[in-house]
Amino acid sequence: MNQSLVSRSGYQPSRWAQAFSRGVVHRSAKAFLASELTDVLCWLYAGDLDETMLLSELRLLSSAVPVVVLTPTPSESQSFALISEGARGYCHARSE
Repeated sequence: MNQSLVSRSGYQPSRWAQAFSRGVVHRSAKAFLASELTDVLCWLYAGDLDETMLLSELRLLSSAVPVVVLTPTPSESQSFALISEGARGYCHARSE
């Protein structure tokens, strides 16, 4: 399975980069959706998005591919909200 990260700032959590050395980074959901979508899991970095933009990007992405949200500040309420909006997973993007 191919791995892609959507990160508005281009930031890649170091553990994500280590785990998916062949992963591709996109600066927006639209840029990601314009790319090859065959057998791909999308990781959405929430650290550089406000809640409105996060929900918008998630809805757009999850209509096409499975999405896991990476956040530097996880919370139970946010995890429930994002999973109910279409995320397949939610995890801590630990800062280095």
